[in-house]
Amino acid sequence: VFDGRGEQTMIAAPKFGSFTDLYYSFLAENMYPISIGIFLIVFGIYFAWLAWAILFKFSYPGHPLPHGRSVEWIPFAARDIEFRQTAREMAENALVFVPLGVYIAALFPKGSALAHIGAGCAVSVLFEALQFVFALGATDITDVLMNTAGCAFGVLLWAILHRIFGKHAITVTNVLGLAAEVFFGFMAAVVLIYNH
Repeated sequence: VFDGRGEQTMIAAPKFGSFTDLYYSFLAENMYPISIGIFLIVFGIYFAWLAWAILFKFSYPGHPLPHGRSVEWIPFAARDIEFRQTAREMAENALVFVPLGVYIAALFPKGSALAHIGAGCAVSVLFEALQFVFALGATDITDVLMNTAGCAFGVLLWAILHRIFGKHAITVTNVLGLAAEVFFGFMAAVVLIYNH
């Protein structure tokens, strides 16, 4: 702008809050707008898939939603379930949250690793609470612990990717994310066609 003497002066942009700070810190770390757009789309698809997996157990039209409500506060309580099945489910619960750790760490580059892991834990607790409120399955503390462990691994994975590829880490994440989503989309289509 111009002051009263006709000289141009610069005015610092006001701080609008955490969302704006998030946007500019993310933009500062990754200067490729197209890659950022693809990144956000891939993240949105992943998060929708995560909600479908956890809340609706991959239910689809014509297939009844899970119904029931229970709470398990004892970690790693196998009960009547075989150990092999329990171990597989715990591994799956960790695996599905690995991408979330990557995305949280990338979206909040100025946050600490502990904050990133805490955010992933909060998402897991939210999903477990929604399952309880809407009677969509068992609410289990083991799921929260394994989800958080998977998120922690994702945060570590992002740190490694960022160390190796720098600002190109977003592009690498996009390629890996798109490849995974195409694969799981294909598998979901096969299951839907087979069970139709």
